[in-house]
Amino acid sequence: MRMKAVEESLEKYLVRSILIVDSDQASVGQLAGILATLKGEPNSGEIIAASVSSLAETLVYIEEKSPYIVIIDPQVDSFVNTVSFLEAMRQSHSHITWVINTRDHWWSEHEQALSSHVFGGRLRDYYTLTKNRPYNQLRIDFLNVLSNCQCDLILTLFGETTEDLQSQAFGRMTKRQVAKFTGKAFNALRSLNKASIAKPGRGDIAFVSMRYTDPQRDLYTLVIEPVLKGEGLVPILIEREFPSHRSIPQEITDKIEQCSIFVADITGLRPDVMMEVGAAQILQKTCIFLADERELPLNEIPFMLKPIRIEFYSSEKELMKKLKAAVVALKNRR
Repeated sequence: MRMKAVEESLEKYLVRSILIVDSDQASVGQLAGILATLKGEPNSGEIIAASVSSLAETLVYIEEKSPYIVIIDPQVDSFVNTVSFLEAMRQSHSHITWVINTRDHWWSEHEQALSSHVFGGRLRDYYTLTKNRPYNQLRIDFLNVLSNCQCDLILTLFGETTEDLQSQAFGRMTKRQVAKFTGKAFNALRSLNKASIAKPGRGDIAFVSMRYTDPQRDLYTLVIEPVLKGEGLVPILIEREFPSHRSIPQEITDKIEQCSIFVADITGLRPDVMMEVGAAQILQKTCIFLADERELPLNEIPFMLKPIRIEFYSSEKELMKKLKAAVVALKNRR
């Protein structure tokens, strides 16, 4: 009978057991500090956090404590040792949700090795955090990752509960009963990802939001569009794509829902751009924010946008470099 396993999984959901694997004590301190701020908050549950600095210590802790979230910097050991360790742990401790917490350059430095290693491709699909980010941005990213990890556990609970229902009924659940149970669950799960489903047969869509003056048109045509296309994305600028028979708000909503990456140049703080930024944030889209520092210096950024990471530029050449780096970093983390 699997009910005991379900209860144990539910306990792990309510009591979040987290292991941080990192030799960088400053980074460990940051994450531990963020976790400490969650204690006592509504729906936060109990948090049990620990840290180790080597793969050997990690193995011992996992065998003894069985945490359900492990946040690891792959630089605690060599590339081969770390990736092979993760592959082995994935097979022997499938209940654990892994989070890769490292600097962007680790992904670029090991791009070829990740492609050639049998487990490297799967590693790119893990949840990720990026080191050396401002505290506010790191906190936002960390809380989002923890939320995603909880969603993973819900899926585990769903699977175990389904098996238990079947065993409790001694295998006598009718097809109609099974269809009713799984249909409700499937529809709920499908709705979670509805906003991120792109149209079949198309590349990943990059929705571009920006003011559309003559200089900005040139910036889009000469820099933004070529960079996005060069990275295999399909850029969408609503002023270009808008068909006359559809309403603008509906078109904007549809394109933002379909996009994989949302790129916003907030120079000028145009109300229409800010509305699109709000829509992208609500839909939890992966975002890249740009601003011309000659027109929108850091000290003029509105309070509500200060926690957001913004790539400032002062020339087309700098914009091209920063936008390309941001897109590549996001693709490596996905």
